[in-house]
Amino acid sequence: MSDNNPEVPPEASSFELALRAGALQRNYEQRLEGTRTRGRDGISALHLKPEQLDRLVATAKSRILDGTYAFSPYKEVLRLKGAAKFPRVISIPTLRDRLVLATLAEHLRKSIPSIEFPRPQQLVSNIRGAVKSGLYRDFIRLDIMSFYPSISHQAISKALERYGISADVVQLVLDAAQTPTLPDGHVTAVPARPTKGVPAGTAIANVLGEIVLHSFDEVVNALPGIAYFRYVDDILILSPYGKRGSITELVRSELRMVGLKVHPKESKDKSSTGILRKQPFEYLGYTFERGKVTVHKSRHSRLIDNLARPITMLRRAAQESRSDIERIRIRAEWWLNFRITGCISEETRRGWLPYYSQIDNTSLLHHLDDVVAKLISRLPSETKINPKSFLTAFTFTRDPTRDRVQYIPNFDLITDPVDMKILLEAASDYRSIPSDSAGIERLFRQFISFAVKELETDVGGTS
Repeated sequence: MSDNNPEVPPEASSFELALRAGALQRNYEQRLEGTRTRGRDGISALHLKPEQLDRLVATAKSRILDGTYAFSPYKEVLRLKGAAKFPRVISIPTLRDRLVLATLAEHLRKSIPSIEFPRPQQLVSNIRGAVKSGLYRDFIRLDIMSFYPSISHQAISKALERYGISADVVQLVLDAAQTPTLPDGHVTAVPARPTKGVPAGTAIANVLGEIVLHSFDEVVNALPGIAYFRYVDDILILSPYGKRGSITELVRSELRMVGLKVHPKESKDKSSTGILRKQPFEYLGYTFERGKVTVHKSRHSRLIDNLARPITMLRRAAQESRSDIERIRIRAEWWLNFRITGCISEETRRGWLPYYSQIDNTSLLHHLDDVVAKLISRLPSETKINPKSFLTAFTFTRDPTRDRVQYIPNFDLITDPVDMKILLEAASDYRSIPSDSAGIERLFRQFISFAVKELETDVGGTS
């Protein structure tokens, strides 16, 4: 299918040109195809038929181009953040809106190339280098309060206009930001359109946050004698002696200009200051203490729980004398090793170990290998599995050139439908796998998307 249109008006914006050149179709294939997420429309991309996709793309494109596109209310999903904490509100758009928002986000990224989206691992590597440089005495850690719900729509509009984003795109972005998030099945009157807030969980949330704070980043980064880092709403500044108070006040003042605040210093888990050689601090799941970098205590308990899941599944199957015990054993072994090593997908390393690859010492990895050994020791002898090692995987993660046997699986290299089917038979619980190449490839992409999302639960939230 093609959503190209040869009749392009001479005054067409770059976004309009992208739509006419097939941006919606491409984003569907690259970002949505095979995903299970459902908004209030109850429709996922998992089993969407080609003719349904054609109608969806055609409707979205025509309404955007004639200025009548309207977003549907997002579905509210509450994500628990821990005991005594309010849950995080996640907004799930309808399938058509997800496609439009993904295309909008792509357009904004391409239109404002100066906006960067650093990976947490690179930030942590840079922080480690700055701490060990000896150039800084103090640290200042600040967390922006209610970041996405507090972003001013006026600040969004001004920032987009400053970067030359066309008026039609600015209006579409504001429409998306002002669309309400409602519990599934909510049928009462739609509330008044808000003047602040970006729906967390949507494709535009992250990019809008970065655009709004770009000028703030430039101001703080220009301060002499400091090292500045920010990941979403988490700010870290390393500074020389005697500058903590003035820097903190400047940060608060600059954030107020875009309608944002930081947590007060009384919130020790959110905002803190100290002396680098005397006090530890936590950032992005890591603990920095006297020049050493390790994983924060809270960040490996979830991983251990998830490591136990395939072992528990296998032990129960053995107790029930399941006839398909060998298939279950193979699947349990695959999932255990998958969580240990992580993987490479879409040219990106995924999983707990790749995320925490910046640690200095390996004592935690020895501990995790011991945990795995104890879990396996509880299995009956006929269901023993061969675990991989956190320590070995860590070595290959830090130096990929040494991994000559794909100890860490690289799904980008699996291109033959025969190999795809072998992996699906080993790792998935699909009872029926297509025999045709196209069907196998589609199911393989769906499974890898699901598996990678499972790995993300091991890492947990980073801000």
